[in-house]
Amino acid sequence: MTLKQLYKQSADILANVGIDSPEFDARAIIENVCGISRAEFIANGESEVAQNIADTVLQLVARRATREPLQYVIGEWEFMGLKLKVRQGVLIPRDDTEVVTNAVLQFLKNRPASEIENNPQILELCAGSGAIALAVNANFKNAKITAIEKSPQAFAFLEENTAAHNANITLVQADIFTCHSNFADASFDVVVSNPPYIKDEELPLLQPEVQKEPQIALNGGVDGYDFYRCIADFWCSKLKNGGLLALELGEGQFEYTSELLQNIGTATSKLTQITAHYDLQGTKRALTAVLQKHC
Repeated sequence: MTLKQLYKQSADILANVGIDSPEFDARAIIENVCGISRAEFIANGESEVAQNIADTVLQLVARRATREPLQYVIGEWEFMGLKLKVRQGVLIPRDDTEVVTNAVLQFLKNRPASEIENNPQILELCAGSGAIALAVNANFKNAKITAIEKSPQAFAFLEENTAAHNANITLVQADIFTCHSNFADASFDVVVSNPPYIKDEELPLLQPEVQKEPQIALNGGVDGYDFYRCIADFWCSKLKNGGLLALELGEGQFEYTSELLQNIGTATSKLTQITAHYDLQGTKRALTAVLQKHC
């Protein structure tokens, strides 16, 4: 069987069961199994494929045909140039999360050089695979990053990805609803999170692939705002003066979350400069705010 024939057979199998992007998925599986680039795939269509390789490809195609996410099938996915291990039990990194990550990176780039050299302290809540923390580490090697994740399954991937990228990140397996007292106030230059934000009632309506991702990483409670309220109540105080809070949002969640953050604070501090950050579809995909303290 040639590479071209294997590709056509794989794409046809996926198309016949209603996969939205059968050609892309078939090519991704083949490239992953064969260890070839897109250019090599195109250039070597008439080359023969060893039977054991073809069998492996078709086994993975069969898994994808059951609506198992492509990312789980191939076992890894790229986020901002970083290859991350992802399989069942951890949220799949998405392009949407680049919005909040880039907001953090831009904030750090705009800091005075003296502050950047002084090892900025970054805290990621609900870290999952470690996508955000690892992207920040890749751009700011001297940043002191702490990543918190509750799920044992996701935490294992967080450990694996951190080790694979030789990243200097402190990993904490804990529940952000209860572990906040273990962290001192005014400790971090950035608190960032892509928390669960889908409403209970919407979970059964998600795509079959998304329903196979861990519910713990998706379920934001009855109204979708449980984690935003937790962060507002317990984690904003962990920011230093001038520190940045950065949150990924679901569609339509900016207004409520913005109001929530405007209403927190004390006589000596409050969140200001609340800003929406848009994805390519024009959705308010992230929110940032700056903690300002008053004498």
